[in-house]
Amino acid sequence: YRKIQVPDLTERTFRQTKPTLEALGFKVGKITYENNIGKDLVLKMTHKGKTISEGDKLAKTSVIDLVLGNGNRP
Repeated sequence: YRKIQVPDLTERTFRQTKPTLEALGFKVGKITYENNIGKDLVLKMTHKGKTISEGDKLAKTSVIDLVLGNGNRP
């Protein structure tokens, strides 16, 4: 598989993020929540337990787990 560059999706909503990742060929994996005022905002993306950031390259069918805000104040 060819490697695809991970787009910067932090601070985007889950509704924007999921179709963006799927259009690139990634799969959305586990979703966890942390205290953050931004409900359903992407705080962090991980792949196999490691944080990934914009510009990292992953194989096309990689599963990306997301950490989202739950809408509560930290």
